[in-house]
Amino acid sequence: MKIIVDSDGFFWPDTIDTEYMRDQREMIFFENEQRPSIDLFEQYYLGFRSAMFICEDTVECESEAAETIRKYREGCIYSAIGYMQNHIESKPTLPVDFMWIAREMIVGELKKEFPEVSNIELRLSMKPRFSARTVDKNTIIFPALTRTVLTHCNLVIINSIFRAMNEDGQIVGDVEDRKQIARFILPYLLYCHDDFSVRNLPIIGAHSQDALQTAFHFTNLQQIFIFAHEYAHILLQHFDNNKENIEDEADAFALKVLLAYGEKSDSYSKLDILAAVRWLFKYQLIEDSIGTLIRGQSIDFSESKLEDRRGKFQLELLKNHGLNGSSLFESMGFCMIVELQNVLYECGSELINYITDLFHKSKNTGGIEPWWEKITKK
Repeated sequence: MKIIVDSDGFFWPDTIDTEYMRDQREMIFFENEQRPSIDLFEQYYLGFRSAMFICEDTVECESEAAETIRKYREGCIYSAIGYMQNHIESKPTLPVDFMWIAREMIVGELKKEFPEVSNIELRLSMKPRFSARTVDKNTIIFPALTRTVLTHCNLVIINSIFRAMNEDGQIVGDVEDRKQIARFILPYLLYCHDDFSVRNLPIIGAHSQDALQTAFHFTNLQQIFIFAHEYAHILLQHFDNNKENIEDEADAFALKVLLAYGEKSDSYSKLDILAAVRWLFKYQLIEDSIGTLIRGQSIDFSESKLEDRRGKFQLELLKNHGLNGSSLFESMGFCMIVELQNVLYECGSELINYITDLFHKSKNTGGIEPWWEKITKK
């Protein structure tokens, strides 16, 4: 059995020494957020717990796997307690390597055209949000748990694809139904809006080491896109004008950065970038729709400005960047996420409220009722 630990999602050359890493981290800070201790503990615990993945293709003995998981969870608890205490005392906390490496890549790509890019400050937030945001002309806030949510969602979809496809890329099995997809993904996107216990969040393993590595690849690309989108708002001076298409400009800017990164790396193809961006757009739309349902409002994807804007952008992506179409892999994943989107459309606030109520009621018991059976009945 093999357990893979992902602490940051990026892998850097051995030539990068500790002093260089320390210098890079000086531009990255944690938000001084007033959070209850239990919330901080659970969020740090989730971060550690979600950095461990058992690859199913390496499991030889279930009892060995169970014991290893128990020990790792205990280690996550102790680590979360220590990081929570450091956070409260404003001491250094979570490693931020995934941030400074992404920042270094973006700065290196943009510094000739935008020399001021090196002065933009980054702050990590422990609040369970899904995406980054700019707060002024010199600061970007990036929620640390964004990586956790993205990796989890990607791995759910990729696991399903790997189970249905053979090594030659042919479909040989059944794709998991939307009940299973919703069961694993919706709680993580709902967690971005409601602070229920992380014990209610599902834990999944990786179908294989290849599936896990693919999920990491997509998460890295998605983080860079989110990150570069926020850089665009600052560098293109969107704070100083009232143009209606600033989000389109920021998306185009982020895509340009991402494509440049892909060209310099042997690890990513244009099809990888297409899949990562298209999946990310759908995740963001579903997360936004959950927020709408929680507020008691109805959703209509056919009239969604976000869906319309992102749909046009994807057409441009396919048309103008040497992509004549998507791969079977990307299309399968995209269709699965669309099915999850349809679940929200069909079930609406009734399902979201039902899940939320069950999660809060089970806070003291640790058990979860099979809420996903409601989807089957529809």
